[in-house]
Amino acid sequence: MRNRIRSAAVAAGRGVVLAGWSMVGMGALVALVGALGLLPLVIGVYLTPPAVAAVRGCADRARRWAGRWSGVPVARPYRQRPPFGTGFAERWRHTAWLLADPATRRDGYWLVLNPIVGLTLASVPAVLLLHALWSLVYPFVWRSLGEDGDWYLVFPVSSTVAAAVVALPFALLSAVAAGWAGPRLLRLHGRFTAWLLASAPGEQLAARVRHLTETLSEAVDAQAAELRRIERDLHDGAQARLVAMGMTLSAAGGCWRRTRRRPATCWRRPVRARPRR
Repeated sequence: MRNRIRSAAVAAGRGVVLAGWSMVGMGALVALVGALGLLPLVIGVYLTPPAVAAVRGCADRARRWAGRWSGVPVARPYRQRPPFGTGFAERWRHTAWLLADPATRRDGYWLVLNPIVGLTLASVPAVLLLHALWSLVYPFVWRSLGEDGDWYLVFPVSSTVAAAVVALPFALLSAVAAGWAGPRLLRLHGRFTAWLLASAPGEQLAARVRHLTETLSEAVDAQAAELRRIERDLHDGAQARLVAMGMTLSAAGGCWRRTRRRPATCWRRPVRARPRR
């Protein structure tokens, strides 16, 4: 029982955080829509990248919470950012690249639907737990709500005993429902987040193909550079040996012409001219 109460309280607290984060996402959505609306006035080119960065920050936080709290890991689906310059044309290319990313569109869908679906799923555990607490204290405060009696849901209340008989079963029922539904609704919220913020299977395959292509290109470039280095080392070493051999033969030929009768002397002199290893 204690574990159920604890899980219900934890689910309710996390649901409150997620519900509040959906409101933060609405602010990011308003900023993004405002920046896009200013694109025809050129200033939107400078405002859209920060707005998209704010949206992605909200989405990344939701992904981390989905994996940590709901047990539904959601990978970051954004494309790798290519290098951009600082001029106006480069800023326009950066903005167009951000808006062309499919993950940016899914972030927008999430910002629109999360305050409706996500807020409902996240707030239900907290509402159930608060209703259980209210039902527990209701028999003690019902008189302050009306001098001639009060209504608890659809039941008229005219005495403390009647208030306790009506409210306490609902307190128990709400507490049990919060303990049972809280973790399940939290997992359902994580699946909803993954459905919108995770990359599609085709996009995952395309991202893997791009990554493998880039990795292969880097490996081929590194291999080509290493082959060029080895070829250069071999060429330089062989060339140095050929030059030394040519100098030795030239010295031997000159010595032979000068001292035709003493070849042993010519042999000893070229040997000294050879490069040492």
